[in-house]
Amino acid sequence: MKRFFAIILFAALCGFASAQSIYERFYEALQNDDSAGIASTIGEMRASGDQSAERYIAEYNYYVTKALLYSGMVTTTEYPDASVHVNGDIYTMSDSTGETAGYMYFAEEWDDAMADSGIAVIAKGIGLHPDRLDMHYGKIHFLRQLRRWNDYADAIHSTLDYVSKHRKTLVFPDGGAPIDTILIEGILDYERDLFGAIQDAPDSMTFVSRMGLLRGIAEHMLRIYPDDVYSMNIMAVTYQLVKDRENTLKWLLKAEKVNPNDVIVLNNIADTYHMLGDKKNERKYLQKMIKYGDEETVEKAKQYLEELDNNKQ
Repeated sequence: MKRFFAIILFAALCGFASAQSIYERFYEALQNDDSAGIASTIGEMRASGDQSAERYIAEYNYYVTKALLYSGMVTTTEYPDASVHVNGDIYTMSDSTGETAGYMYFAEEWDDAMADSGIAVIAKGIGLHPDRLDMHYGKIHFLRQLRRWNDYADAIHSTLDYVSKHRKTLVFPDGGAPIDTILIEGILDYERDLFGAIQDAPDSMTFVSRMGLLRGIAEHMLRIYPDDVYSMNIMAVTYQLVKDRENTLKWLLKAEKVNPNDVIVLNNIADTYHMLGDKKNERKYLQKMIKYGDEETVEKAKQYLEELDNNKQ
């Protein structure tokens, strides 16, 4: 499934450089960073009274482009705090003695007022065209870039609330897959992003709060797709994060019942039994990994079995 790695791709993926020359001119101006052309075409759209999805996506992209003040590598002696929009890993730099000399990471800086305007525009567009799943996803992705995790989770829940009643009418232009696949895989990607934010949480309160957001999304998905193994696995992850092995195992075993050959689930079950000190069941699930896994999985499971045998009491 295609991910929205940059907001401008949101429009390009959806094919909105349509026969209407105003949109062709807008996206050409946007691509060429032509401020006068952008302002002119946006003004035409607003004056025309156009209420199409194309108009709202174009105006949304206008605000998102204006909102991005900086995007690039940052080198600093201070570890970035929660206010910094870090994308990806934070690399530690050492001096000649091996001591920490600084940090390097990819960061973005946003104009909050412009970002808010973009969110308001796409929200209005979604209100007029709620069946456009691509528009829902565009809003969610932008909130992820802004690291507004509570709003991010709210946007996902709002999307799922609509999906639960109108799944058959949803559309995703140029999606290239059935709508259920786009929905399940898309939400899984967003859950992974939130999992990354949990790992980066600056304190225990934030950690617990973000974990609750992740669990809530997985629970919501399971109300729509009760047999979704991905969401069951996410539920298990949220309990694993707080070392609640009993509930971790409960959700993983549910997932196994739905898909007994899912090697990710089998691996997670084996790992949970390992942490519980249950060597008998750990061995059982490592053997299942060997039975159902690909070459890499089989090799890994055999290695774990060997370690288990070498550590016999």
